[in-house]
Amino acid sequence: MHDDDDFSSEPDFSSRRHRDMDLRNAPSWAQAFVWLGTLFALIGVVIFFGSRNTAPSTAFFLIGLVFVALGALGNSTSRRH
Repeated sequence: MHDDDDFSSEPDFSSRRHRDMDLRNAPSWAQAFVWLGTLFALIGVVIFFGSRNTAPSTAFFLIGLVFVALGALGNSTSRRH
């Protein structure tokens, strides 16, 4: 038979996938990249809604996405202590 815990709807935060998304143990440069990328992306969104010219907003947003991706990659490939 199955235990009632087998059908729990709560996520399993002990899995590797969930640990990789945690920035607490990430290198400081990876944390900085994620925060800067988020800031750039938000600036791009604000410019988009505040201006009719979409070129600067697109540039800020894409730069932000690149920074976040690099930070996330650094976090997922760094060694844990």
